[in-house]
Amino acid sequence: MTSITILIVGCGSRGEVYASYALKHPDRARVIGIAEPRVHLRKKFQKIHNLINEELIFSDWRDVIDLETRISDCVIIALPDKLHREAAVCFTQKGYHMLLEKPMATLLDDCRHITMASRNNPSQINAVCHVLRYLGPCIKIKQLIESGLIGNVVNINHTEPVGYWHFAHSFVRGNWHNEKDSAFSLLAKCCHDIDLIIYWMQGKKCTRVHSFGSLNHFNRLNAPEESTDLCMTCPVESKCCYSAKKLYLDKVKDPSRWPSSVVLNSEIQNVLDENSSQDIEDLYLRTSNEEKFELLTKCLSHEKTQYGRCVYKIADNDVCDNQVVNLQFEDGTTATMTMIAFTKDLCTRKTKVYGTKGMLEWDDATHLNKIIYTNFLNDQTEMIDCEDVLKIDIKGEVNENVKLDGHGGSDYYLMNSFIEACLKKDKSLVLTDLEDSFRSHVIVFAAEYSRVNNTVVNIDEFCKLSDIEL
Repeated sequence: MTSITILIVGCGSRGEVYASYALKHPDRARVIGIAEPRVHLRKKFQKIHNLINEELIFSDWRDVIDLETRISDCVIIALPDKLHREAAVCFTQKGYHMLLEKPMATLLDDCRHITMASRNNPSQINAVCHVLRYLGPCIKIKQLIESGLIGNVVNINHTEPVGYWHFAHSFVRGNWHNEKDSAFSLLAKCCHDIDLIIYWMQGKKCTRVHSFGSLNHFNRLNAPEESTDLCMTCPVESKCCYSAKKLYLDKVKDPSRWPSSVVLNSEIQNVLDENSSQDIEDLYLRTSNEEKFELLTKCLSHEKTQYGRCVYKIADNDVCDNQVVNLQFEDGTTATMTMIAFTKDLCTRKTKVYGTKGMLEWDDATHLNKIIYTNFLNDQTEMIDCEDVLKIDIKGEVNENVKLDGHGGSDYYLMNSFIEACLKKDKSLVLTDLEDSFRSHVIVFAAEYSRVNNTVVNIDEFCKLSDIEL
């Protein structure tokens, strides 16, 4: 095989990012079909990827499964989290190579079913989008640990600073604000980070987990006096750091990019008069930036708005805005992972790896693609460059529709590895296969069980109770 054909299932922001790989490398990959219920996003994908075969444009992915044969080599599943299980199992059973957005699913039993389907189809390339495993510093840290440079690892301390406005956007106003409708925030945001710790621990088995966390700030008790339900009409909006007006209008240069694009994708239908002759697809695709800002303002001012609401008065918001997870491994080594919403830094991880002969420090906000190494023997510190582990240059993008610079460029490396694995039919080229992801997901679910039940969780007992075989 010299080229891979791709079906995109779910054409939201993540589906758009992964699909754009084909625009950068049309010789290696080609998007030939999509499944997406929202008409304007289907139209957008058709235009960007020049999809001229209407028979490969679907409003429901189940219609693809009903076809007698596969229509592409692989499928990229970027549906809402709660819909992952059914789609992943069906496409795996149908014989598609699969790239599944994280988290695998919102229930542990659903993750188990997806993994079992993959085990029953061992010839397929199946991967989960734990993109951080493809980030230069994360790979370098693993290489340095395995080289013995810092001796035996005793502890890993890892922090995920979500970012105050990012948390408000995604986990208070956004799709992940309610556990019943989506998932608990540790799973939705930090299964990446638990997976990284497992990745760095050299195959050691995690034996016990303990976790604390809460929804500390985003509730009615902390609402400013005189505040109203909608930011656009709130008399104290200018004094609120979580103002929707600030986030989606004042700070934005390009309203077609995240996070403002999410508002338009989700709420543009609200602002159209039911009797209007305007075509939503044309309205979305052909309007100028100035017109998009006008649409954004209307969306945020509409009575049905989701993203224009006061962060303190969203009644069904129930996910943790802070959480700490303590892990113990079979040889007595430990790790700590902290998720915190209230940070200036946005998803720029901070890690310290403590070994018996030295330590490693990574601060993605301060030292991009650099690791600080301290040698205990001579008490010297040096900066280690991580560029050498990034084999392929991601610069020189094809056009404005290529959006693979997210997560420090690791969105690109994930896609490149997955496509290469499919081309060569070599699972070893994928760093995040389903088995690895399933093991780290079990730890995430165990941590949440610990938090909710205020107990230390023994992983073997937890697996036995959950009917899980790792």
